This record gives sequence, C-alpha cells and structure tokens, in this order.
Amino acid sequence: MEEPENIIESKIEDKRERKKVFYITISVVFIICLLVIYFLNKSMNAEEENYNKSVKEMSLDIKRLKSESKELKSINSEIKFMKDSLQKNMDFLWIYKTLVQSSKLRDEVGTTFSFKPGDKVRLKMDSTAVLITDLVIGGNTFNYYIRFLVKNNKGLTSEVSPLEIERL
Repeated sequence: MEEPENIIESKIEDKRERKKVFYITISVVFIICLLVIYFLNKSMNAEEENYNKSVKEMSLDIKRLKSESKELKSINSEIKFMKDSLQKNMDFLWIYKTLVQSSKLRDEVGTTFSFKPGDKVRLKMDSTAVLITDLVIGGNTFNYYIRFLVKNNKGLTSEVSPLEIERL
C-alpha cells in the first residue's frame, strides 16, 4: 500500500508544483502588464506634453498672424483710398493718353536728327531757304512716316522728308 500512497503524494506534489508554476506565471504576466501600462502611460504623457507645446506654438502663431492680418487690412484700405483718388485723376487725364504718347514719341525721334524746329535749312530740290516749324510723325501699326513741317519766305507751309533738306 505504500506504493499507492507514494503515488498520491507524488500527485499532490505535482499539483503543488503546477500551482506554484501557475502562480509564478500569473505573477510574471501581471508584472509584465504593469510594466507595459507604466511605459504606455509614460509615452502618452510625453506625447501629451509635445501636443500641448505644439498647441501653444500654434496659438502664438495664430495671434501673430491675426495681428499681421490687421496690419495688412489697414495697409490695404490705405492703398484702396490712394487708388481711388489716383483713379479720379487718371479718369480725367485718360483722354489725353494718346496725345501724350505721340508727343513723347515725337520728342524722342526729334533728338536723333541734326535739325530742330526753329532751324533755317535749304530744300534740296530747289535750294530755297525755309524755316522748320515742327516735326510731324504719323502712320499706323504697320507703316509710319517722319516729316518736317517747313515754312518758306512767302509764309506757305509744307511737309518735307528729312532727306529733302540740308543745312544752310
């Protein structure tokens, strides 16, 4: 009978060993879970701090951008006011735009010639002395001409090409 008692004791011993292993396994799993929870909590706190820092930076950026927006709006209103006042003057003067441009072109072209309005010159075709009164420029997009308006000693005016006159 001793043998069955040994068997029972060995079974009881096995059961105790299994219980110990079970409790140790449960303890290890519990400790591992606690460590995982601790490190997760620590990383979440770090993320929350980073999030709070970025929120503070963004709120400062928003405040700065709002102030810049206010400044730009005030500058824009000043520019609109100036544009409106300039536009009033430009509307009045706009009808003279082509006149001013053609006068400017005439003056620029006139500087390239050696003859100026008020100079006395001679016509090449009949050698009469004439007075240059003005420079005439005309034409369109594809064709243009340059002529001098001259007055002879009888008071008659005519247009002549720059190639038809020479210095006295």
